[in-house]
Amino acid sequence: VAVTGRDDCRDAALKGIDHIIAAQYLSGGFPQSSPPPDDYRRYATFNDGVIVNLLTLLREIGDEDTYTFAGEGRRRVADQMVQAGLRFILLTQYQSRVGLTIWAAQYDDRTFTPQTARRFEPASLASAEVPVCCCF
Repeated sequence: VAVTGRDDCRDAALKGIDHIIAAQYLSGGFPQSSPPPDDYRRYATFNDGVIVNLLTLLREIGDEDTYTFAGEGRRRVADQMVQAGLRFILLTQYQSRVGLTIWAAQYDDRTFTPQTARRFEPASLASAEVPVCCCF
């Protein structure tokens, strides 16, 4: 938006930001799809980088000058959403005998328990999500 200066680009970006803001669960997680359907895509999802990628974008919206067009209100909300997302990441980390270790691919956003997605994706811990969550 800052590059083009076009109102239509700004309006489209604001619509996308508002959609992301509306999608975050009170727990701080995000569904795989929004609005969340009544299937596995409603679960708060680390799989495919959903939560971490959205939190990364929200952090940029809150912190980077590129996003001043979003306005102070949205930028403040973005910062609050990042904090809620961080709490979700910490609350869902698996506690093993040796300490906090790993995450599942998707969680119930109210109970914070790992959930099954498709038939071939049982509720389980997912090593692919570890570096993504740790690097955030």
